[in-house]
Amino acid sequence: MICKENLVILWCYYARMASALRVPPITFEQYEHFESPNGYRDELVNGRIVVSPEVRPLHSQVAENIHELLKRTSDKRKYKIGQRMNLRFPDVHSMPSPDVFVIELAEWRRACAESRYPDGISVLLAVEVISPINYPRLLSEKINIYLEHGLEAWVVDPKKEEVKVHRRGHAPRTVSLKQKSPDLQWCAKPIPLTKIFGLP
Repeated sequence: MICKENLVILWCYYARMASALRVPPITFEQYEHFESPNGYRDELVNGRIVVSPEVRPLHSQVAENIHELLKRTSDKRKYKIGQRMNLRFPDVHSMPSPDVFVIELAEWRRACAESRYPDGISVLLAVEVISPINYPRLLSEKINIYLEHGLEAWVVDPKKEEVKVHRRGHAPRTVSLKQKSPDLQWCAKPIPLTKIFGLP
């Protein structure tokens, strides 16, 4: 019997081999039949299934803070603020799962009615919170997917207490609590850095 740790190692090995051998990308249909072991999360990134451990408390707290802040600043008549759900990008064989996202309410309702994952092109903002287990290459691939499809992306580092803002056609911009940078903005409203990194 293969234990869950070995299963993760096998999938990581497959991902490296798939990249080296250029095997056909995994399809949405194949991915939707995949179940990661208990205690792990999974995503489809550029035709590869990526399995990683569930997040730790600090990661979870910061993601929850951002989720609540975006709910307060976004127009509830137009947008839905979600967490940890796969988003469909069929042209690049990808279904990444950002920690937090802002999506058009109309697309969210369609996805609910049709019992499917939301289309990524209807997402305005994707937020990735960095954990010790994050792989730089994987994070870079996900950010590129978001930018190529017109999304804004925030990469949040709880340890450094900083946020890197990515927008297509612009150089990344870093705001830092320790360096007393100006607050983030969403829907023309401030998102205080002290609230993002605050603990209960």
